[in-house]
Amino acid sequence: MTKAARFEALEATVRQSNELLVKRVDHIAAEHSVLLAKVEKLGAAVLESHRSIPACPMDAVGSLPLCSEDSLAHFLQGFKSEKDYLQQTVDGLIKIGGRDEKDIIRSILSRILGPPLILQFTYSRAAKNKMSFIGKAVRQHPDLRTVDEKFVRNTIIEWFHGSRDRYGGVRGKRRDVVHGGFLELLNSEDTLI
Repeated sequence: MTKAARFEALEATVRQSNELLVKRVDHIAAEHSVLLAKVEKLGAAVLESHRSIPACPMDAVGSLPLCSEDSLAHFLQGFKSEKDYLQQTVDGLIKIGGRDEKDIIRSILSRILGPPLILQFTYSRAAKNKMSFIGKAVRQHPDLRTVDEKFVRNTIIEWFHGSRDRYGGVRGKRRDVVHGGFLELLNSEDTLI
């Protein structure tokens, strides 16, 4: 084969490859246009669905768990300023699920209160300087409506007791004893012996 024949064969191969590349690029561009149209349609649908959601000044469940007294005060202010705030909160919390009734109750409580604020709560306010907890969101959960009130009450009380262990309540007391908090109390003038 002569040099000119090899060159022509190579030129034909390059031309054929080039035509194939042009076809592939055209196909990719056409698919890109179709996909872009689908994405724009999907984006418009998402935007429309967001517009259909009723606007509220603050998403009640989005501000949970409450971890400070400021967040609690802000949360409670929502009940005063918005008439549907309580129902929005309850509606958000009843979507929480679990393996059984006890797990559902614990999940709801964990979603409402977080550390360190949780250490300032008790079920019945029996302890000094603690706030009481009313489980309206727990009682309105569809899976818990048939559960005995005593079971719910005991589960909430157990959860509060466990929260002291989980978030440093008992450990914090032990730390005070080790770091001198208890010893300072023994050495104070107010201690009666």
